[in-house]
Parts: sequence; C-alpha cells; structure tokens
Amino acid sequence: GQAFLGSHPDSRLWFSVSPGAHDVSAEYYMFPGSYEGVSREAATDGVEFTIYVQKGDGTKEQVFDRLLNPRDNRVDRGVQRLRLTVEVPPGAELLFETGPGWRHSYNRDWAAWGPITIK
Repeated sequence: GQAFLGSHPDSRLWFSVSPGAHDVSAEYYMFPGSYEGVSREAATDGVEFTIYVQKGDGTKEQVFDRLLNPRDNRVDRGVQRLRLTVEVPPGAELLFETGPGWRHSYNRDWAAWGPITIK
C-alpha cells in the first residue's frame, strides 16, 4: 500500500532545503523479482543507496551509504528504513542516489526509494 519511486541505477534525486540541521527519514527497497525466481547469474548483484550533501561548488559529502544485496543477504530483503540528522550549509542540496552493486552490473537492479521526509 506504500508508494515507491522506481530508482533503478543510476538515479539521482535532488532536494533543495534551507540551511541548517534536518531530520531525514526514508525507505528504500529492491523488488523481489530482482533476486527471486531467477538463476544466481541472472539475479542482481545489489544496489547501492547513497545520500550526499551537495554543496554549491559541486563537491559532495556522503552522509549515508548502504549496499543492498538481497540475493546473498536475507536481511537486505524487504523495505529498509533510515533516519539521520544532516547539517546542510547555505547553497547546498540533498542528493539521493542509487548505483549498481559490487560487480558494477546493472542486471535486474530494480530499486526504489519510498517515502522520503526531510524536516
């Protein structure tokens, strides 16, 4: 019943926010078809979910990183949740990214970000 935004690698979502401390919560997920009912070779090698503070000069500071590999790690299956507090300087944005897994294969990298809240 939850809405998710398909964010297959390489996807980027930018959020303009006011300067200061922000509480960030989000859900992220890999669709079961990316690892269930397919051979090991055909399955995903995982997706990396990353959040950055992207500054006005283009530099990025990583504030969250998680590689989901549901083919090999059962704990990576289903909806994952994150909560963190992020300090955002003037002129910066929050950048949510997905990238390919450890083999850099895009095969069945069916990923999504769920509800994202920035307060």
